[in-house]
Amino acid sequence: MGLIYKSKNVTTAERDLVKRLTKQCLKEIVKSKWEITGPRSEKLTVAKVWDKLYLKVKCRGQSSSGGKNYMCIDVSQYRKGRTFQHEYARIKNDPIIGEGTFATPEDALMLIVAHEVAHLIHYNYFIYTRWLRDGDNTPHGKNWQKIYRILRREIVNKNMVRDVDPEKKVA
Repeated sequence: MGLIYKSKNVTTAERDLVKRLTKQCLKEIVKSKWEITGPRSEKLTVAKVWDKLYLKVKCRGQSSSGGKNYMCIDVSQYRKGRTFQHEYARIKNDPIIGEGTFATPEDALMLIVAHEVAHLIHYNYFIYTRWLRDGDNTPHGKNWQKIYRILRREIVNKNMVRDVDPEKKVA
């Protein structure tokens, strides 16, 4: 079983929400149709990825991260009720993986979780996965974007309501 750590200021409900969203993303990305494999071309399962995962949930107003069998999710924006999620400049205007406004704070949190699950899967499995071995394997590079695009298209974007920041003034 994966190890989950929550900061003292994170509620059990917030921890459980991040756990559920993480497993939802993992369930999608390990489907056979995506052909993401582990060592010796073994088929990935949610259990295989989850068992190696160290998941940290915090509420500090900091960035989230994902990497080698590790994810750290900051729930501060969720707790504040924010429904808009920014993305890095490299991808923020992309129609599939760019930033946007979501129906609920939970939907916006799903974007953060999917972003970090994409890092987790990319970092740990790109070398074993035929269609990810070659090419741009930098942290927000083309191959990471391919994984993130799957998660956004299949799970996250279904609850996107618009792709503009509601806090920006429109002239």
